[in-house]
Amino acid sequence: VERRRIDDGRVEKDVELEEADGRRITWRESVRLYSRRELEALLGETGLAPQQAYGDLAGGPWSPAAARLVLLAQAR
Repeated sequence: VERRRIDDGRVEKDVELEEADGRRITWRESVRLYSRRELEALLGETGLAPQQAYGDLAGGPWSPAAARLVLLAQAR
């Protein structure tokens, strides 16, 4: 079971997994959300040049409404 919420620019996710023997394992994940502009700037600071943006892991087109942002970058 996963419960996700966006709180103050972060995705907060609580995860609960039931093992085959009935034990329950729970954990919390917290991931900061970045805009495309922020990620491209961070890549530039590390010597990488953004080449292409995708909206999913299958290489679909990116738009601000896309579910994901996948950036392809190359060393300068």
